[in-house]
Amino acid sequence: TMGTQDRSIKAVFTELPKVRVTLQIVDTNGQKLADPQYQDVTSGGTVTFQVPNLANVNFKGWKRNGQILETGNTYTLSSVTQNETIQAVFEVPVQSLSLSFSTLSVKEGESKDLPSVTVVPSDAADQAITWTSNSPAVAKVENGKVVGLSAGTATLEASSTNGKKAVLTVTVSQREETQPQPQPAPQPQPRPE
Repeated sequence: TMGTQDRSIKAVFTELPKVRVTLQIVDTNGQKLADPQYQDVTSGGTVTFQVPNLANVNFKGWKRNGQILETGNTYTLSSVTQNETIQAVFEVPVQSLSLSFSTLSVKEGESKDLPSVTVVPSDAADQAITWTSNSPAVAKVENGKVVGLSAGTATLEASSTNGKKAVLTVTVSQREETQPQPQPAPQPQPRPE
């Protein structure tokens, strides 16, 4: 209400604080896959992140406070009033398998160690390997070893859960039968005369 004199009114503004939202880009084990992204926003504002474009990985979802929340291509966080961290979680699939050796010879009834399997990349999420034989009557895998069963050739295949394969060729030879060594014929002893 105006009285009989001029008045002066001042409107005072204070700048709203900025808060930072950090996007961590990690694999399913929480290991960093790429540098984090940051967005600074005025307190109470909204931020949106796009799924980062990474090669050779599968996007699993957006994680916040330890929970996967969404799996869409974007993630929006509304009414941000404090610093926040969200994660874009990716699964690193197996790209290839390699064996420490690819051929093996065993005899019937003999067992030898399987080759060691190298999973590429080394940080692949699921490193489980399954062995199968195309000729289980010739050679099979048992307790981490190759067992030769009958003469012939078998292909043993190491497979990852996502279908990557490596092949071991096993040649099984017949067991050599041990023949008794012929004894030399006894020499006649000369008779004393």
